[in-house]
Formats: sequence, structure tokens, C-alpha cells
Amino acid sequence: MKFRELFPKHDNAVLPGEYRLVRKAVARAFSDDTELDGPDLSGDLPREDTDRPVLFACCDETYFYRFARNLVLSANHFSPATDVHIHIYNPSRLCLFDVENFARATSERNSFTWHDLVIGADAACKVPAYAASRFIISASLLKRLGRPMVIVDVDGIVRGELNDAIDELSAHDIGFIQRDGHRKLYRKIMAGASYFGNSERGNWFAQRFARAIDLALAAHPQYHIDQLALHHALQIARQRMPEIKIAAMDERLSDHDFGENSLIWSAKGSRKALIQELVEQCSLPDMRRQVSD
Repeated sequence: MKFRELFPKHDNAVLPGEYRLVRKAVARAFSDDTELDGPDLSGDLPREDTDRPVLFACCDETYFYRFARNLVLSANHFSPATDVHIHIYNPSRLCLFDVENFARATSERNSFTWHDLVIGADAACKVPAYAASRFIISASLLKRLGRPMVIVDVDGIVRGELNDAIDELSAHDIGFIQRDGHRKLYRKIMAGASYFGNSERGNWFAQRFARAIDLALAAHPQYHIDQLALHHALQIARQRMPEIKIAAMDERLSDHDFGENSLIWSAKGSRKALIQELVEQCSLPDMRRQVSD
């Protein structure tokens, strides 16, 4: 039986060899105090005059046009007190021009950075690298800004006020959507929403996890590694720092089923084709106009 028959594409499966790769990368990163030097970022950082959490997502140029603007505008409408930061991988000059215009036309709470992400020659390495590198960027921003990071998928639409759900995380060092009932290790953590707090323990985890992701990506994996890496990192964190406070994040922050009471709708797999329909359901004339520009 072929691999893809055992693990359908939408399952975010991990190759057997990549299990070993991820375990070794996580174990090495958490074995000492070495921290990763994050990439040099261009653009505008979130403001530093507050300790409020930042809603953060990463994307490439294609997903900036297709999804990121939806996320930003819906957050501005439904959760106007929330600062939103988007990081873009490998944007073209035209894309940067559009980013600048979009930033000027929207809330001052929005900010954008970018950098050139070097990816392996194999095109299959691109998607896993884009997905996992957000943990490298968020750890760098956490260390630089001293502001907690709420890391979400860029293909989301904010559906409600986020402040209460975010404030509930502030008593914790880190937070993830945990699904302990799943048998597959790469599905025990859903990476659609994560939290890095600006505490000593939160930074300890975030910086080591960023290094773990960097080590794993150096081997050019062809399938998603972030959820599996999070699972192993949490196991090690609980052993080495038992006092770390881990929040069980609300699944309404990354709802693939588009529930009416959800805070963020997240379009996965084939459902990404529904994104414009979902935007229409939000009944936001200004958002529809700006997104369609």
C-alpha cells in the first residue's frame, strides 16, 4: 500500500524517518542553553509600549493575498483592541508595495515584517518549512519585544472578541490545543493556535523550541513536523521544568468546523476553497471591499 493511502494528504502525516529526525532535534535543542539567533527581519515590528499579547501569523506571498488580509481585517473588526502582526516569507517587490498600501489603509494596530527564507531544492520542503518557521519568528519577536505571542494559522477568520480568551492565557507560560485522545503522535497537539508567554519559563520553552524547529528543518523534511515537535517538546518540558504552566487552549481559537460560537474559523485542506464564502458570511462590507482590492 502506498504511503499516501495510509496517510491521506489532509492528515499532515509524518514519514517514519522524520519521526526520528524530530525526536533528535527536540532532544538536542532542550539539552543545553544554546539559543537560536533569529533571522534579520525587515518591516515594522509590533509596538513595544504595551505588554498585551500579539495575534501572530506567517505566510508566503500567495497566502498573504489569499488569507492574511482576511485574518487582519476580521481581527480589526471583531477584536479591535488586539494587535495583529503578519510575517511574510520571500515576498516580491510588488507584494511589498501592496503590504505597505494595506498597512496604511488599515488599523495602526497592524504590523508586518518579512525576510527571505532559504528552503531546500525539493519543492515538497516548502510547505513544512513555511508552517514550522512561524515558531522561529514568534520566539524571536517574544525575546525582542517582551510581548506574549498568540500564534494562529494565517488561513483563519476572526469571528469574535479575542481579549477574554487571550487574557485567560496570561496566567500560563505556554499554551496549546491538546488532544491527548489521539493515537497518532503528530495529532496530539493541534498547532492551529499556540501561546508563548513572556515569562522566564515561557521564554525558556519558546527559544529552545525555535532551535528544535531550525535543527529539524535543516534536514529538509517533506511533511509537517511542527505538531510532532510540539508533542515531544512538551514531554521534555514537563520532565525538565515541572513547574512550567501549560494552558489547554480553547479550540474555539482554531475551529475547522466553523461553529457559530467560535472565535476563529480556520480553513483546512479542501475547505480553503470556501474562504471567500466564509468572508461573505461575516457580513462585513468594508472587509469584503478591501479584501477584493
